[in-house]
Amino acid sequence: MERRDFLKVQGDVLTGSAMVMSLAYADIEDYPTRKKQTLQAVGRFVQAFETQFGATDCKTLSGLDLTKPEDRERFKTKVKAGTCATYVKAGAAILAEELKRCSKSKA
Repeated sequence: MERRDFLKVQGDVLTGSAMVMSLAYADIEDYPTRKKQTLQAVGRFVQAFETQFGATDCKTLSGLDLTKPEDRERFKTKVKAGTCATYVKAGAAILAEELKRCSKSKA
């Protein structure tokens, strides 16, 4: 995954998962190797998420423009608990698979 592609990734699920994956590879001493493995893991995560849901950005996924007050209110009252919870659950499953892959690569 190229840096410019990573910058397109939005949302707490994707950002948080990327941070967890970077920590999973943090014990690799060689920086270029650590960076490469982390970016590959994040790339696989993003690709799996996008394949499953068709997008990675909140606006597309939620159908809301959070710069609008009425959409922010709808997000708080309806979308967050339902729609977003689906993405969090799926993201957690994808992350778990990537962490298993990380563990196997170190064994």
